[in-house]
Amino acid sequence: MARSHPPTLITLVRRTLVEECGPLKGRAVLAAVSGGGDSQAMLSVLARLAPTLGYRLSMNGTSLAYIPDHEPVLGVELADLAPEWISGHALAEGVDLLFHDCQFSEAEYPSRVGWGHSSVAHAVDFARRADARQLVLFHHDPDRSDDGVDQLVDRARELWRDAPGAAPVAASEGMTFDVS
Repeated sequence: MARSHPPTLITLVRRTLVEECGPLKGRAVLAAVSGGGDSQAMLSVLARLAPTLGYRLSMNGTSLAYIPDHEPVLGVELADLAPEWISGHALAEGVDLLFHDCQFSEAEYPSRVGWGHSSVAHAVDFARRADARQLVLFHHDPDRSDDGVDQLVDRARELWRDAPGAAPVAASEGMTFDVS
């Protein structure tokens, strides 16, 4: 008799997107597909003017979340909300590695509220509220220089101080992480 193997994470993501969710048609979706054992793929539509999907992948006791084009709150302070009122919180809660949008500095953000992107402070606050072990900042303003990105990372580390886990970093091509 042929032995059945658990599906790969790629298979789980494909199954989640195609079989469980189908076309979004403007509705909020939170779907999870188990692949046997503790393998799981989950996705959620994030609060934004245009539909944006965030992903969470879990396998062998480790997890990562990828949350692009994300503004976790609009018009209120993140600290004032219960987790269920924070866009994307369920995807990021307790992850080992959180890849999160970091388009704006704190000074730039007030003139861009509602654009669907986070300030560095929002990204750090969101990661801390979700108890993420490490924050990886990405989706930077394309006009921002490398020095400008470094300044965002410095600010993120300043805001992260005293938080458990590794200091925030900026994503870069070819970067790898050990989440064991």
